[in-house]
Amino acid sequence: MRLTIDIFPKFMFKTVSFLCCFFIFSLIFSHAQNLKGRAANNGSLFIENTLQSKQKVNNATGFCQIPNLSLGLNLPIYNYYKPASDTLNSKYFGINLSASNKWSSLKLSFLPEDRLLINAKLGFNSYYFLKRKNALNLNISGLLNEDAFTINKPSLKYNYAFLYSRFVSNKFSYHTGIVYSYIYGEGILLPALGFKYKIGQKSQLSIILPLQFTYKTPISSKLMLLFYLHPQGGINRFQNDTNLTGNASEIVLFRRKSVALGCIFIIKLKDNLSLLADPSFLLDQHFYFSEDNERKGTQYTNNTLEKGFQIRTRLIWRPWNKKSKKDQPDDLLNDDIYLLGL
Repeated sequence: MRLTIDIFPKFMFKTVSFLCCFFIFSLIFSHAQNLKGRAANNGSLFIENTLQSKQKVNNATGFCQIPNLSLGLNLPIYNYYKPASDTLNSKYFGINLSASNKWSSLKLSFLPEDRLLINAKLGFNSYYFLKRKNALNLNISGLLNEDAFTINKPSLKYNYAFLYSRFVSNKFSYHTGIVYSYIYGEGILLPALGFKYKIGQKSQLSIILPLQFTYKTPISSKLMLLFYLHPQGGINRFQNDTNLTGNASEIVLFRRKSVALGCIFIIKLKDNLSLLADPSFLLDQHFYFSEDNERKGTQYTNNTLEKGFQIRTRLIWRPWNKKSKKDQPDDLLNDDIYLLGL
């Protein structure tokens, strides 16, 4: 599904967007303060920076590099939590609003100059934990994946995920569902099947095929490590002002995909402040330009990159932090959402 907006000039689009976001933020902020006696999720703000090494293009002369900066927020719209002596018999229902914007600088040696890429996202995540060990997670987001020129006439895209979880015991659960994402450089609907298994008291192994493998283990009360392997990619509409297609007025898609192998250091600085340091190796990297089509479309270029390295740091602030109960259900899928960018 796609909606093209072409009635606002650039300045008006930015102004209206800012006012709408400010209004929504203010409305939900005031409502979040009235969630007394309800669940533990009190929202968060984050700022994230990603630095990449220069990666040589294998089948052409030159290099590619895409550093970026992100800002985002996650706010509760509604939360309900009814605890029980056994966590698996607790009831929880939560709906969160999430919004973020990522600015990336595409440094590609055969382009005449660096290109600003803009990835904005607005969506919600709901989590329903039922008695009898069942849980449902639904995530839907609207996306604007543009560059500095196409943002004047953006095209709305979506991603979504639906996961059903069955908690067999306090140590083991399995998951099944569907995910529609651009993480492989094209809009594709994927089945999701996996499990989570607690090793010992605090460590956890998680596998969701074909999306990710993770292993999480605490080092101390203020430091946790999370090792992972998962795909990484995306798309952006790109105003062609080069000789990519022979038509300088054409809007094309810049697509990329890779496999990230890394480790996240989750550092608790304060009760309401955390730092994530995420160094990773980028394997099996591809990028190409194609016609503006949800799926692959006609490819104008197709390039591979040498193995690269990136480090992503994220500072998370929970300004409305309250004392919450340990192991509440609303934290069960946070790692998956962060890693998959949902």
